[in-house]
Amino acid sequence: MQRIASVLSVVTMLLGFTATARGQTPAPERWFVYVNGAGQASTDDVQSSFAFPLYEEDATVNVSRKSKGALFDLTAGTWVVDRWIPSWIPRRIPKLGPGTFGAGLTFSRRGGSSDAALTATLPDPIEFDRPRNVTGSLPGMDHSETWIAPQIYYRVPIVNRLSAAGFIGPAFVSVDSDTIQSVNVTEGSNGPVIDAVRGSASATFTGISVGVDVQYALLRRFNMQIGAGAFVRYQGASGTLAGRDYTAGGAQTGVGVRLGF
Repeated sequence: MQRIASVLSVVTMLLGFTATARGQTPAPERWFVYVNGAGQASTDDVQSSFAFPLYEEDATVNVSRKSKGALFDLTAGTWVVDRWIPSWIPRRIPKLGPGTFGAGLTFSRRGGSSDAALTATLPDPIEFDRPRNVTGSLPGMDHSETWIAPQIYYRVPIVNRLSAAGFIGPAFVSVDSDTIQSVNVTEGSNGPVIDAVRGSASATFTGISVGVDVQYALLRRFNMQIGAGAFVRYQGASGTLAGRDYTAGGAQTGVGVRLGF
């Protein structure tokens, strides 16, 4: 909640700043489509831990990895005509001034393959109370996150051709991840050998998406306005994945094409 409150504060300050500098900008197009490439500042580790008896002592094995991959982001929506807005909704927001309401739906996906780090503490088969530390890696562990986020927009002009829009709404994410279901330990000529049995885990979480999008109109072709833009947002959700707490998403930034028609 503290991260969400911080992002909301930043969004409000950015929109307030842009509102003070706004000028005359043509009314926004009826429909809009944003296509972005994006990145994410940080993410939770995907982890698996095992504890089991071995040689009449306790053994532990931990597997951990970062979920990697660029974020593809697609948003489509409409700017709401004033006559559709109920009379009890203000046309002017204090400190922001007159703007345009909109509604949109964002689809984004992030995924890739990465190596997992394996660390283990294993007892010695001959000497009691002499644990052995073992490290290794497991290649090619897949992880993906698919997001759907319906959002409400409020757009204000800044200067000619330049505008900013704040947005907020719920976010729903489907997480699919390779996991380790179990481990087997055998003794080899050079020491212990850990065989990891792989599986997969899936979960769906509900969270929030909030941020600000700034765009610049470049030209108009074929009755379509074409521009470029960038966004900053927090899009996150938490739940349980493979029996452990997991937070998907985080602070995200992206740039891309802005289309209006």
